[in-house]
Amino acid sequence: MKFLGVLLIITSFVFKAEAQSLSLPYYTGFDSTSQQAGWQEFRLGVLNTYNWNYDNSNIVSSPNSLFHDYDVGGSATDTIDDWFVSPPFIFDTSAQLNLKIFIVTATTVTPSDYFGIWFSSGTSNPVSGNFSELANLTNMQPQYQWLDTSITITTVTDSGYIAFRYSATDNWFQIWIDDVNIMPDSSIGTNVFVIPYETSQIKIYPNPTNKTVAIKIQSNNPQSTTISIIDIQGKTIFSETLQNSGKLTKTLDLSTYSKGIYLIKVETPVEQITQKIVIE
Repeated sequence: MKFLGVLLIITSFVFKAEAQSLSLPYYTGFDSTSQQAGWQEFRLGVLNTYNWNYDNSNIVSSPNSLFHDYDVGGSATDTIDDWFVSPPFIFDTSAQLNLKIFIVTATTVTPSDYFGIWFSSGTSNPVSGNFSELANLTNMQPQYQWLDTSITITTVTDSGYIAFRYSATDNWFQIWIDDVNIMPDSSIGTNVFVIPYETSQIKIYPNPTNKTVAIKIQSNNPQSTTISIIDIQGKTIFSETLQNSGKLTKTLDLSTYSKGIYLIKVETPVEQITQKIVIE
């Protein structure tokens, strides 16, 4: 009976730990308590006045965005190393991390200035976790505007963490983050190639939009094209398969959809793109 009790405790612990990991898709705009749940900060350097917080000034994004200010009036010897780590997610397939980033830096970025996105399949603590860098976004351009950013996560794990890492001294270096969206890539088949948007034969525009969106395909070969619209919860709310001679221009009426963020996925036999669309 004693062994059974220990077994039940262990089973209960494992179940509880697994239950804490969130299934994909996931979205946060850091706009409410529920959207901020599970995120935590780790401060590993010399502490200063400014750390990760939620900015509700409405200057950059309304009503909230994640924000880190520079060490105003701080010491040049400060070693600021502030991490902002997500709740754990279940990555049972590769996934796409989509988010918006707004950066303001001084004319010259110093070696101590850094902003990057990291991933861990261990623990949430950067000291003990096995974090690795996904992207160094310190020098993203242009400044003073929101930039849509997409990063592929290939690690498969039952407990994976996304982290934003910031460091700076007293140099002007500010970061805003909003509309963090993680979508699983389980629908990508082995015969489908994901091609960078810049060189793709598929174009989706305009973005943002308030009424319609056009999908243009430049291929010279006959093919089957599937167009899907996915809401922020990962639910496919529209899907249509077309048989086209190659070149195709398809207009979708979005006027009946609520304002917000959606994903439009276009699949052909040779490529697939998924683009975030904002309906205003």
